[in-house]
Amino acid sequence: MKTFTVDMCVASLPMRLVAIGFVKDLEYQMSHIFQHRHSLFEMQYVTQGQCTVKIDRQVCAQSEGEVFLIAPGIYHSQKSCTSPFEKMCIIFEVPAPPQVSSSSAKELFLALSTSKFFSCSAQDMASVFAALKQALEDWDTKVCGIDEIRVLTELLILRLIQHRSAPESETDDGGYAHEQRAYIIDEFFNRNFHLNDGDEALAQTLGVSVRQLNRILKSLYGCNFREKLKEIRLEVATDLLAAGRSITEISEITGYSCPANFSTFIKNATGKTPSQLRQSFSGKAPQTRRPS
Repeated sequence: MKTFTVDMCVASLPMRLVAIGFVKDLEYQMSHIFQHRHSLFEMQYVTQGQCTVKIDRQVCAQSEGEVFLIAPGIYHSQKSCTSPFEKMCIIFEVPAPPQVSSSSAKELFLALSTSKFFSCSAQDMASVFAALKQALEDWDTKVCGIDEIRVLTELLILRLIQHRSAPESETDDGGYAHEQRAYIIDEFFNRNFHLNDGDEALAQTLGVSVRQLNRILKSLYGCNFREKLKEIRLEVATDLLAAGRSITEISEITGYSCPANFSTFIKNATGKTPSQLRQSFSGKAPQTRRPS
């Protein structure tokens, strides 16, 4: 992956390009553990072959010529692929919900943030993806290569969002304020799922009491802070167990002071020990379905 710090602007909405690169075969699954749940948007375009990916709780098929957009905070990992296989990944961020009066910026932000992920055919974007791939290959020989990459990326984001417009009912000021608060909460969980006392910190960030925070979380997720934290940790731990990471390492990543406490958490949540849970993944081929 080529990493960047490139400011962009799409329909008056400030953004930042973070990375672009190509994933081949299963290297994404094995080398990007911490990219599974990150605070960035990720656009994935399959250039060759097909694969299955787990996005949130859904296993989806990705085929050649399709483009996916995954929102921040959505747990995702690649599970299998054909050989040969290649896809382009474009990682970008909206640094914060825009504090601007521009209606186009608000509408674009809502269109980006009001779905966990969506996919569409990249037929009308194929030539732009091809030009972007060429620009990356010519990176070392072009003086102004970064400007070309920035412009092409902005165009791709704009065209992709044309396939996913925000519903009119979500574009009023009340809906926008709700999205701002949800953004802050998701960002906190993305970065701090290893913390055991994060509820007070998040409540302070939002300017509410812990009791009010839990009411907010109940309305957003149907659970309180502790329940949401355990849900995220279980998702992370399950995928890392399936990927073969050690129990000691996973316990540290998910915020448990010792492997015994981690094992108790897994046992209580699943009815199985971490070793038993790892063994249950062997030889299972999940059914795939298209995202709606």
